[in-house]
Amino acid sequence: MEKITNNKRLAWLAGIFGGVLALVSVAMGVWMTWLVMGRVLPGNELARYMALAFFDGGALGWAGTYVYKARGTPQRAVSLWLLVWDLLGVVAMVIGEILLGGQSLVNIPAWLGKFIIDTVIVTFALNLVAWYYYHTNAPETREAINAQDLEDELTEQAEKQARANIEREAQMLGSLLAGRVTSRIKYRMRLPMTQTEREQWEAGEVVDAETLPQPALPAPAAHDGVPGWVRSFFGLLVGQRPGQPQPSESTTTTPTSDSSSSDNPGQPPSP
Repeated sequence: MEKITNNKRLAWLAGIFGGVLALVSVAMGVWMTWLVMGRVLPGNELARYMALAFFDGGALGWAGTYVYKARGTPQRAVSLWLLVWDLLGVVAMVIGEILLGGQSLVNIPAWLGKFIIDTVIVTFALNLVAWYYYHTNAPETREAINAQDLEDELTEQAEKQARANIEREAQMLGSLLAGRVTSRIKYRMRLPMTQTEREQWEAGEVVDAETLPQPALPAPAAHDGVPGWVRSFFGLLVGQRPGQPQPSESTTTTPTSDSSSSDNPGQPPSP
């Protein structure tokens, strides 16, 4: 047994027979597919050649891709699955041609024609989708996509932080914009401008926010729990007009000279 396994001549003959078997199998598959495509697409020679590319050529192409070119799990998986599918498609074409080629031993199933047409359509669609899937899942492509996803996430986070900063500094930034708008209006209407407004108008100069006067906020209204309309209503009842200030307890009146003289008619008025 050891002499047979180490015999170079037998190993050479085994290689020859294996190669011939592979060539005959591929040639038979190609020929049967060609004949079946002639029945499915009669008179369209170009479509028949393209069908060979999807079935027999697809099986050989995906086999070479799986062995030599695929990198990463997605590419290896899709190339292996398409290799298996295209081989099954070739086997289906061989069976179809054997049944439709004129034999009289068995009856031709009624569903055979639709089965062959559906197989051609699905094989074309799967090969097209798999080609796109294979190339979009290249390692460098996936790395670029992941990097872009991270960049997009950082950009969105930066926009959110920028919006928060703008909302926090809205009053100060609004005063800056108000100054610029004021300077433009005064320039168009030929009105006097301050030095700060002139700097804002000329040359698009950026003005330091600290040098501009900040707008004064309105004084907070006193909240004693009583609505304003209720106080106005009771003020009308006691004879107080709306908007008239109420007298304070700490308010004192200073007597005038007329009142003093009327109280003491015998005393001369003070100078």
